[in-house]
Amino acid sequence: MLGNVSNAYFPAVLEQLGVDEDIIQSFSETMEKEGSVLIPQIILQISGEERVYSLLSARTHDETFSYLNGVQGQFVERTVEYELRKEHDRLVEEKDRDRVIIEEKSKQLETLANRLAKYLSPQIYDTIFAGTADATQSSSRKNLTNFPSDIEAFTETSAGVEPERVLTRAL
Repeated sequence: MLGNVSNAYFPAVLEQLGVDEDIIQSFSETMEKEGSVLIPQIILQISGEERVYSLLSARTHDETFSYLNGVQGQFVERTVEYELRKEHDRLVEEKDRDRVIIEEKSKQLETLANRLAKYLSPQIYDTIFAGTADATQSSSRKNLTNFPSDIEAFTETSAGVEPERVLTRAL
């Protein structure tokens, strides 16, 4: 389909290939002004499959080789490059999404760690978050002393009061 074409009006060739009218118009105007045109991406349907090409064209004039006079154009297939670029862009977007998720999860873990720090002793907190302790369960016998104590008259004062009132009185 994209073989050698001679003695044809190049914009007509582009039209037959199904190139968008705006691209053809731009091609003609740029060729007239500058004498050469580079169209980096032309998407064509060939045998029901989307293919990507770039087109480099130039107006030539050579008295020695008259068959080279006119507009010369070369289509370069870029389909694989185009697909790789799309895959690269998809992977970059996925990486960015993953980074955002990781940042959110890190903030959640930091918040959780800060909350736990209020309820755990510094030794237990360090053991959990430093990752140095073995997580296996073990038991051992130890002698402990239990010393029950009471603030003077606290039990009698707080026995008939709601917990919220006890807290506000204690503060």
